[in-house]
Amino acid sequence: RVAPSGPPPAAAGAPVGDIDTLAAPLLEEARSALASKKYGDATQALNRALNLPPNAYSQEAQELIGYAREGAGEFDKARAEFELYLKLYPDNAKRAIGLTPEETPAAQGKGKAG
Repeated sequence: RVAPSGPPPAAAGAPVGDIDTLAAPLLEEARSALASKKYGDATQALNRALNLPPNAYSQEAQELIGYAREGAGEFDKARAEFELYLKLYPDNAKRAIGLTPEETPAAQGKGKAG
């Protein structure tokens, strides 16, 4: 994922609540894709969400993109996403580290769907 040069046109100058309104369906799309093991689709939706200005869904999106990358077998990218998550949200490091391998989406069924 490349850092955007600015917010997407639809989000430029939008109030925070409006950004959340844009992010919410993207997260729902991503969760659904992850549940269906469509990791590429999940990654696309999560990248769109993460390219929005910071919002109520940014933290979850950053976490989920790590799982999407892992599920797709993109382990180096997954690691980078999780490391970025820990850098951005250090207070949640204990929760992230507390996950067992069985709790990750990739452990539930590996594959490169989507």
